[in-house]
Amino acid sequence: MIFSVLPDGKLGLHDASGGMFTAERCPICSEGINELMLRISFEAESGIHAAEFREGVEGESQVVLRGDSDYPPMEIETDLSVSLVYSGPVGSYVLSGNSTLVQEIAGQEICASEDSPFFPNPEIYNALCQKLIEILPNDRDKPVLNLNCGTGFWAKWFASQGRKVIAQDVGERSADDFAVNLDAFDSVDLYLGKPESILPAFKENKLLTVFEAASEGISVATAQALSKAEVPWILYISHDSAILARDSIRLSDSGYKLNTIIPFDNEPQTAIISAATIFRKNR
Repeated sequence: MIFSVLPDGKLGLHDASGGMFTAERCPICSEGINELMLRISFEAESGIHAAEFREGVEGESQVVLRGDSDYPPMEIETDLSVSLVYSGPVGSYVLSGNSTLVQEIAGQEICASEDSPFFPNPEIYNALCQKLIEILPNDRDKPVLNLNCGTGFWAKWFASQGRKVIAQDVGERSADDFAVNLDAFDSVDLYLGKPESILPAFKENKLLTVFEAASEGISVATAQALSKAEVPWILYISHDSAILARDSIRLSDSGYKLNTIIPFDNEPQTAIISAATIFRKNR
């Protein structure tokens, strides 16, 4: 959960009118985070504009402080049992504890560092993945292509089922986490670069592509490259309904038909609904 730091140094959230109010309790946070946030405040003009609270599988807590300075702008004094990390424009600095946390998602332990994506509601993935097992094609002889793989949850989930996985990401931001999470699997390869640049290099007959949409969604070039590569099935994971609607048109224009959509609540008690959408290439 990400809180803004108000001018008086207290933690705040946005209200319906676009203003800010002091956060005394957050209904979508765990009891541990609610207790921790009441014990944290900052000096006025500290240089910190946001504080992200994370909780690991064992209940351990991490607070990622985000600011505009290249280096931590102030000294940190704490007697709390919590990991503190400062994240600025040029990198991150561990102030206390560890830079990573481990979540358990659909039976997979996923390590995420302070600047990697974190799953707000990991429990929902148990039901989602069980449903996907029922409806996705299951040809273990054909590899799964995982685009925008991030820290590697989907790659690890498919690899744990005995599937070969070819993973792609645009940069090195999550590559270290991916390497840690997939270290035990010899059947997983990671390539860095844009999807449309990497896709033509793979000559294997790919049955399924998993695409977890970032804020920009899927590009026209990527949709066309998937179609040209004759990928028959696409599992598109979206956390923005507007981006999903736009990208459904892009995939349709590239020869794909929406087959199934499974909404799931990745961010409870908010207006955001995620969706696992399955597209099939027109024959």
